[in-house]
Amino acid sequence: MTTSKGPRDIDFCRVCRAKVEEWASITDWESSTSQEFRLGRCADCGSITTAGDPPPIHAYESGLYSQEDPIGSRLLRRILSVLDHQVVRWLRRSNIPAGGRVIDVGAGSGRLIIALRSAGWNAFGIEPGLRSSSQAIARGLPVSQVSLEDYKNSDLDAAVLWHVLEHVEDPRAALIRISSWLKPGGGILVAVPLATSWQARLAGTNWWHWDVPRHRTHFSEQGLRTLGRDLSLTVERVHYLSWEHGPAGMWMAALSRLGLPSGYPFRVLKRTIRPKFADLPRVLVGAFLVPVALCTELLAARWRAGGAIAAYYRLPLNLPSSAVVAPQTPGLISQFTPPHNDGCTPP
Repeated sequence: MTTSKGPRDIDFCRVCRAKVEEWASITDWESSTSQEFRLGRCADCGSITTAGDPPPIHAYESGLYSQEDPIGSRLLRRILSVLDHQVVRWLRRSNIPAGGRVIDVGAGSGRLIIALRSAGWNAFGIEPGLRSSSQAIARGLPVSQVSLEDYKNSDLDAAVLWHVLEHVEDPRAALIRISSWLKPGGGILVAVPLATSWQARLAGTNWWHWDVPRHRTHFSEQGLRTLGRDLSLTVERVHYLSWEHGPAGMWMAALSRLGLPSGYPFRVLKRTIRPKFADLPRVLVGAFLVPVALCTELLAARWRAGGAIAAYYRLPLNLPSSAVVAPQTPGLISQFTPPHNDGCTPP
């Protein structure tokens, strides 16, 4: 077993820039070498940073992040298409006008774009991965294969980062860049796993959403609020229950406490691990935990500790988007995942 090393060590919090202290070592369960990555926790905002270099782009084209259909893909697509309406409802509360221009940053193969366009918005996306963007284009969806650093636009009404910001190397720089594309008063919907959630505490180092080294930053609610404050973005709303990630994440956390591998059901569906006969008793016990996990996640969300959190940032009305200077930092977003897998959503 190897441990992460390299120039990008744990020195400061990617969210608030405060010093961090080494907190834990997490195993990359996608790696055949079982490499461990060190995590550092920020004492100021509570966010957690993954040490080491970011993964190469092919890390988002294979394994759990591949666009290959999982077992039961047809049923899963129908379920996910229903769950996408939660994102639509959140955006509707932000008074985005009919026909408004909405960009999906990290669009993958375009699943969320379909829901946004069905809601009456002029939605389109960007995606750096060749395979994912090619699939979207083949389906006739307006997705451009381009990185966040290279993309340019203006006068957009809103941007969506659905489980993308945790993958970028510099979240602050990414939000500054995206803000420069928006109209004054435009909005950014950011959804990320919540590192201070009940399910993260239940699963410990086996939490499904650590997903090192692909997840570079593990946010707390305070971290998201600090990010908005430092960038002059108003946190208009925060949502603590994600139907797509919350209940399933809590159930998988419970399964991990029974001794099953992290993310066991999802990894079986994606065929990255083979179920063993010895797993059967724990799987049967786990089946009875489904309603318990659902109720626990609902309670966790009530206490602002759901497995995933979404914040809607609003740009000031009196600050022209042209006044926001986007940094020209190489590797700003550092290859991020296609978060809207048509078959089953990655971490």
